[in-house]
Amino acid sequence: MLPEWLEETIRQMEESPFMPVTEWAKRAGYSVSQFRHLFQTHLEISPRRYKQE
Repeated sequence: MLPEWLEETIRQMEESPFMPVTEWAKRAGYSVSQFRHLFQTHLEISPRRYKQE
């Protein structure tokens, strides 16, 4: 089960795939480095790679 903030971020990524990672991090309430680390920890893929798939 994913944290609520990450589920919301994934929904936003699907709706606005060209939004920069910096904006997703800001909306989730994390710094970019924290966001990338947590995203990768939970999904085992970087936000950038997730966007490309």
